[in-house]
Amino acid sequence: MKKTKKRLYLFTDINAVKVLIEKSFRSFNFLTRTSSDMNNMINEIGEFGPDIILVDVDINNFNCDKVCNEFNKIESINDIPVILLVHSENTDTIEPHLIDCIYDYVYKPIDSNELYSRIRMALSTKEKINQMLKEERGNYVKATATTMHHEINQFLSVILLSSELLETQLSSNIGKKEKKYLKKIKNGVNSITDVMFRLNLVADDEFKPEIIDYSDDSIMLKLPTSDYKNKVLIVDDIDEVRTSIIEILKNEGVKTLSAATLNDAEKIIKEEHQNISTVFCDLKMGKKSGLELYHTLQKINKDVHFVIITGYPMLKETKKIIRDLNIHVIHKPFTRRRILKALMLQNAK
Repeated sequence: MKKTKKRLYLFTDINAVKVLIEKSFRSFNFLTRTSSDMNNMINEIGEFGPDIILVDVDINNFNCDKVCNEFNKIESINDIPVILLVHSENTDTIEPHLIDCIYDYVYKPIDSNELYSRIRMALSTKEKINQMLKEERGNYVKATATTMHHEINQFLSVILLSSELLETQLSSNIGKKEKKYLKKIKNGVNSITDVMFRLNLVADDEFKPEIIDYSDDSIMLKLPTSDYKNKVLIVDDIDEVRTSIIEILKNEGVKTLSAATLNDAEKIIKEEHQNISTVFCDLKMGKKSGLELYHTLQKINKDVHFVIITGYPMLKETKKIIRDLNIHVIHKPFTRRRILKALMLQNAK
């Protein structure tokens, strides 16, 4: 892959400085642009999009305060490292600006190798800072998502439970109009629960938060694709395992189907395959293998995702088959997080 050239913007009106830097940094694989017009400098920097800015203090009418003020006005520019080309006697006037505007300075006469080293250090530091900020923003997004999921889900559970109790108590006297309103409440709660489920997936370590434009003056977080209208089929011959997975998914607003045998699972798939998004199936079902259900599913609906659950060490041949088929595996004992992560990965395919 061809490396993108770094861009260097030089502000000077001294030809010797211009020639030295342009020639040296061309050999260092940089694109360069030179200007001496203070009034047009900001516009040129915006057009060129440099990675580094060099400013010669010997340029006519140079004023460090003015340069810093101009750079600090534009958010897209004040993130670019600025290095001054100075004389030793300029140090006292430059150092007060090292925090708010100037990244570094290099003494004249210019040693191109020293300048190149300083520029590499500046770019490396900037990259590390940007990565730290990105990770920190990601941590805030994930913490916010987890908090919202926890806090809001509690009240959603109260609303849903209250509507179900109300429907039960009024079952003999409730009219069509009231039933319609209750159904709207349930659908609304289910829709919000779906959003909260997807928001909770943002907190997963493998999820990379993506910010997208919502309007001209606002942005929003892009959530994983919704899949709540589809059901998840859980197939396991151990009741406790089956019910525990059902409980985990139901608490996240995911609709479930279940089967204790492969025969029952096949019947459900034939009837409901259009409404099933993912199947969680135990690898060892009595004397049969859960992979039999996988092959049956492939003949009926290849779009349904398949996850193997196992509590036994797998034979080398079985591992190879599962790997070749690209089937996700969850080992017992599993956690709530593992189940939800597996579902997220299937939905992302």
